[in-house]
Amino acid sequence: MRLRLPSEAERDRDAVRRHGLREFVKRTWHRVERTPLVWNWHLDAHCEHLEAVTRGDIQDLVINEPPGNSKSLITNILWPAWEWSDDPGLRYICASYAEKLVQRDARKTRTLVTSDWFKERWPGLEIPTDRTASTAVSAYYTTAGGFRYSVTVRQPVTGHHAHTHIIDDPIDPQGAALVSGVELDEVLRWWNETMSSRFVDLAKGKTVLIMQRLHMRDLAAEMIRRGATVLCLPMRFEKAHPHRYPKDPRTEEGELLNPKRFPEAAV
Repeated sequence: MRLRLPSEAERDRDAVRRHGLREFVKRTWHRVERTPLVWNWHLDAHCEHLEAVTRGDIQDLVINEPPGNSKSLITNILWPAWEWSDDPGLRYICASYAEKLVQRDARKTRTLVTSDWFKERWPGLEIPTDRTASTAVSAYYTTAGGFRYSVTVRQPVTGHHAHTHIIDDPIDPQGAALVSGVELDEVLRWWNETMSSRFVDLAKGKTVLIMQRLHMRDLAAEMIRRGATVLCLPMRFEKAHPHRYPKDPRTEEGELLNPKRFPEAAV
């Protein structure tokens, strides 16, 4: 009697089941991103913290990383797809300062989860393909009752309640309004008065904020003040950093975060 060898889809599914988000990122990266994946220890830290949010060990998470280190791609595109592979009923509200950014990331997630590759591995996730839903990017829904709803910061989200909020760069780092403080006030008002009630369960709602630190009273500071867990990975290592990551393998002052991708000359 011949033993049937597992298919490629079965091998992928089993590897992701055993190794979690990190393995999912490695197997899906090239399906949403043209730049080759160069793995670094900080991506392990990133995945470990997001998995802790998934498990409920962390409720509010602030991730501070410099630009270009894949924080948006992993957090805002691949992590929701990974969670949906296990529970397609999950609901997300995703926000950023720019419409083009939320649309870009929503489109990439949708492209991934509706691909034949993904459906062969996780057939439990279905997004309706009727004429209207087939082209929706700002809001799309699963047949299990989940959704991804994308908004810009300060935009109302009336009628939508999510399990998880993902906020990616709520303030334009180059915006002139940042200097005057107007943008800081508006973002904090939006977060406190609009987003605070937009959860399926107020006691269990999760928030993940990814951003560069821009000011002493930016949204990261407000979430940290309220007890959020912080994953801070500065481009240059700082021994005395108040949010120094305990597992950071760097030991020398000024040592670079990701020298394979950003060597000294590039930084």
